[in-house]
Amino acid sequence: VDDEAPRYGFLFAWGIGYRVLAEYYNRNSTPNMMDGFAVMTQAFVQAIKPFNDDHPMFRRDCINMSVNGGKAITDPMHTLTIGTLERITLGIRPFPTGKILPGGFNFSANGMPLYKVAAYTPTLLFGMGDQSQLDFGPQLVCGRQATSLECDLTDGFTMDGEVIELPRTSRVKIAAGPVVRFWSRA
Repeated sequence: VDDEAPRYGFLFAWGIGYRVLAEYYNRNSTPNMMDGFAVMTQAFVQAIKPFNDDHPMFRRDCINMSVNGGKAITDPMHTLTIGTLERITLGIRPFPTGKILPGGFNFSANGMPLYKVAAYTPTLLFGMGDQSQLDFGPQLVCGRQATSLECDLTDGFTMDGEVIELPRTSRVKIAAGPVVRFWSRA
């Protein structure tokens, strides 16, 4: 975030992902599994209503996203998800298929109408197919092994599940950070 110290993480989300998580944390002082279920159910029910793109949870904003120093994408988006992990909780795979190598990250920005998102959920959320092969023009922008991404965020974001509020629209710069190696016994 402009004028702030760098933050490091594995998974970044803005838009619907941020709004759902913020709603979860705002339900009570110690949200639990039932709060999570309630928030997810409410989001799902709202999402399946026809022509519900104007609902605050699903609004699209122009975030002026630029990847690897390229031309800014000015089409409005619902979500922006960036990560160095191929899969997140509950088996969700929100990125184009393929290995994520050190020094890069994968990303997916989606501005598709909700009915299209619903139709392509197996590919967009669960990695059943490669979303980079879908041709929705500027409504779906995704990539592998990006090294930098800049955008203007209109509300907060999450990083590794932590909700970070932004008091005003802010320019956010994301870059591949240091490599962290984990050891495990197989």
